[in-house]
Amino acid sequence: MFKIDSTDLNKLFNNLNIISEKKGRAVQAISLNKSAFDARKAGQDQTRKAFDLKSDWLPKGIRVLKAKSNSSDIKAAVYSKDEYLALQEFGGTKRAPGGGNLSIPLKDGRANKSRTSAGKIRKSLWASNLLQDFTAGTPKESARAAGKQGGRGNKKAGRAKSFIITKGGKKYVVRTARKRAKQKELIGFYHLKKTANIKPKYNFRPAVIAGFEKNFNKHFETYLDKLFLELK
Repeated sequence: MFKIDSTDLNKLFNNLNIISEKKGRAVQAISLNKSAFDARKAGQDQTRKAFDLKSDWLPKGIRVLKAKSNSSDIKAAVYSKDEYLALQEFGGTKRAPGGGNLSIPLKDGRANKSRTSAGKIRKSLWASNLLQDFTAGTPKESARAAGKQGGRGNKKAGRAKSFIITKGGKKYVVRTARKRAKQKELIGFYHLKKTANIKPKYNFRPAVIAGFEKNFNKHFETYLDKLFLELK
């Protein structure tokens, strides 16, 4: 969260004796809020630039906490409701809750390619739902169990089941694609990992600060001029 306070403004208003405290605080709050919304716009633009988005659900999550003139500490804040974006901004190690596995969608996998119009993975393709009937065992046993599945010409056996395979020491969630050919193709969904190293790629804070500073003086002068006109 990037906070904008009024420390410097307070020094200025202390020297403007012709302005009542109440009206002076109102100018502070209005100027901060106008600039905060400019900062939000800059943050939204940076979000679209940093990520390959299929919708505006991440930019819409950037919010403004407005300053209030009747508060003892006049501040405005620009923040994202999606707290996990902090890792994208500062980097770090992501771990699964409870010490389980992270389900990383394969770039060319079925789950990643079948997202909704909002850019989200369909609930039916979540790893937990794909593996709800999965029985742990060796890769061969898992594949054999998943092979007893339905498909065209074998509807009584039910829908195709997903299972986990290990390849090169890495675990993947896959499903067998039933085809007439003798070789059954594996459809990939996820790479299962205990941790994932996230590299910084999201310049949210610099973008928001620049967006705030761009028009702050203009907003401040505009509303200060209005106040002087009211006092004449």
